Amino acid sequence: MRNEELKYVQIYNILKEELYNSKYEVGGHFPTEDQLKERFGVSKTTIRHTIAMLVADQLISVRQGSGMIVLPIQHRQISYNKMQGAILTSIEFTGEYAGHEVMTSRVSVDTVKALEATAAALQLPEGTEVYRLQFFNLVKSDTVALYTNYIPLELAPGLENREREIVRVIPFLKEEYHREVSYSLTDYTFSTANIVEAKLLGTECGSPLLEIHTTYYMEGDIPMMYVWSRNRADIMKINFRNDSQEFIF
Repeated sequence: MRNEELKYVQIYNILKEELYNSKYEVGGHFPTEDQLKERFGVSKTTIRHTIAMLVADQLISVRQGSGMIVLPIQHRQISYNKMQGAILTSIEFTGEYAGHEVMTSRVSVDTVKALEATAAALQLPEGTEVYRLQFFNLVKSDTVALYTNYIPLELAPGLENREREIVRVIPFLKEEYHREVSYSLTDYTFSTANIVEAKLLGTECGSPLLEIHTTYYMEGDIPMMYVWSRNRADIMKINFRNDSQEFIF
């Protein structure tokens, strides 16, 4: 049962990113159950679980006699608020989480095809195979942040066989593969938790999230890793600063 659950969550994440990247025309038809079943090589039950989550997030609608339709962006349950030019100065946990140590889960490693945002960050052709590293941050045994890291295959050959050795990703890449960070670029976005994120984070669908998108570069402006984290903003005091003012959330 656990493998089946992981399958439909993985497929959901792939399709969600494709929808956000406008792979499917708004108002047009979304692939059928049979087409998705053939593409991912899973059961129809798994595909139906995936579709139910996409419908719950208002990314697609199911219309009798018309199939599945891609919804316009304004119907999607997400609200972005870019902090242009701002620097994140601090994050503090509040309430029952204040003062507690942040722990990190074990890292899982697999390979996926880079979709548009990941490919652009890593300066790769869309569809290039990359490593995907996933883990959680925990406070008081509760998940407070989800991390997804993407690394070009050629920078860390055999990484999929070494996931049990990884404690902290950047030091591991430096020590084992001699890949050293020269600088990084970061973008901050506020969004709301979809049904999968809410389940993983133990919060309500629609709860506020702080998304952090960071691309790490080696010398010569070579992208080393793209990191996407989703953090529970409802239990944090978040401080930003730009040239003119400070923002506190």
